[in-house]
Amino acid sequence: MSGDTRKNSGFKPRTQEPHIVVSAAIKPEQARRADEIAAERGVSRSEVFRMLMTGRIAPLPG
Repeated sequence: MSGDTRKNSGFKPRTQEPHIVVSAAIKPEQARRADEIAAERGVSRSEVFRMLMTGRIAPLPG
């Protein structure tokens, strides 16, 4: 057998969290509410959406 011996070795790069793709279909009122939550918690808007996706905070109205 010749070739790449690493193939099928089960190696996976370490990741801190699963990658979550946030849909661009966000209503303006949801974006405003996300900004308010972000300001309250001192995190970014994307972190608020990550918390929504993982169920750490309740869904936004709208």
